[in-house]
Amino acid sequence: MKKQSGTLRLWPYLKPHIGLVVASLLLSIPMAVLKISPAPAVKYLTDSILVQKDEKALFWLPFAVIGMFAANFVIRFFHFYFIRKAATHVIQ
Repeated sequence: MKKQSGTLRLWPYLKPHIGLVVASLLLSIPMAVLKISPAPAVKYLTDSILVQKDEKALFWLPFAVIGMFAANFVIRFFHFYFIRKAATHVIQ
């Protein structure tokens, strides 16, 4: 008897839910971008806002930071929701 890999054996169960897996994979791209975004934000903060004393940018900076964290939360929520939903259906 020929032994198949685990992925190939799960494929018939995973195939109906491939849309959830693809959506989760696509959401991992902006999730990775948002994960590294604080470093450029700090560079912008020190270079543009504090050194040049740009008060208008300083006003909008907290809203941008809150927006980044909110977007990160929403994207992470749906990323993990889609992948867990697909995994639950495959297990069932």
